[in-house]
Amino acid sequence: MKKIHYLFLFLVSFSLLTQCKKDKYSLPEEHAKEGKSGLEKARHTYGEITFVADPTYKNLVEAWVATYTNDYPKVKIKVDYLIEDLAIKKFSEGEYPIAIVGKELSQQQQNYLYQKTTIKYVPSAVAMDATVLITNIQNPIDSISTKQMKKELYADGTQYVFDRANSSNFNTINDKLGVRVPKNKKVNSIEDFDQMLTFLEKSPKAIGIIGLNVLSDLDNKKVQEYLKRVKILAIVNDQNKAVRPDLENLRNGSYPFIRFVYILKNEIGFGIGSGFTRFAGSQQGQLIVKKEEMQPYFLYKREVRIQSNAL
Repeated sequence: MKKIHYLFLFLVSFSLLTQCKKDKYSLPEEHAKEGKSGLEKARHTYGEITFVADPTYKNLVEAWVATYTNDYPKVKIKVDYLIEDLAIKKFSEGEYPIAIVGKELSQQQQNYLYQKTTIKYVPSAVAMDATVLITNIQNPIDSISTKQMKKELYADGTQYVFDRANSSNFNTINDKLGVRVPKNKKVNSIEDFDQMLTFLEKSPKAIGIIGLNVLSDLDNKKVQEYLKRVKILAIVNDQNKAVRPDLENLRNGSYPFIRFVYILKNEIGFGIGSGFTRFAGSQQGQLIVKKEEMQPYFLYKREVRIQSNAL
């Protein structure tokens, strides 16, 4: 009788132990259906997220998002496009985990963000662009000096027109020239580029301020048509040298109005934001930067080495 009792206890114990192991290592339902291992899926490969980005980077951001979500079909990325100052404000208040803008947070913004989220934000420079000045093709000038810009930018009757007030281009010009908008001064801006072209044609001496990437893709037929109507001005620096905004002058830093593209991340662990940032700085992401006619921040040379003794 004792033997039967001990056998019964052994069978019950074995059954419970087996069930515990089964429960501990059982797969989530979706993993089981897909026949995946018991390892948790990498968090950057599935889920939904919303970024905020400066609209002057829209072409680049859309190309990155399309490629990343193609590589990871279970990822959904929504992008809210807001002028840079507003995008940074909302990011620093913890409303977005990712911001794609033209500058880093100030120390004060960093401190405030940390107080709100207790997460240390990480900035990553991933590309280089430029702010450029354009004018009507009939305007006789081919260059303009930084000294002249300082005098004229916010003078009465100014004919300078930004793409957007408080945008990345707006901030780049003000920061590089060391100027600020006078109190109660209205900033001229035209968001739609086709409308800006029309304005420049009606006002041949006016000067538009936009991002280089708008006009840099010379193989694009629309850009070719744009460049029949406007021209990009060289900038005369403090050494009295006229510098054009080409990629070589961006690389060597001689063009005065260079701006970087930053991905600001405020995310716990390695989620979609981290995966997207890593992708943007990868060979694939940087080739997209190059395709968009911007200067890659990282671009790795691909080398193939063949050992002679292997032949």
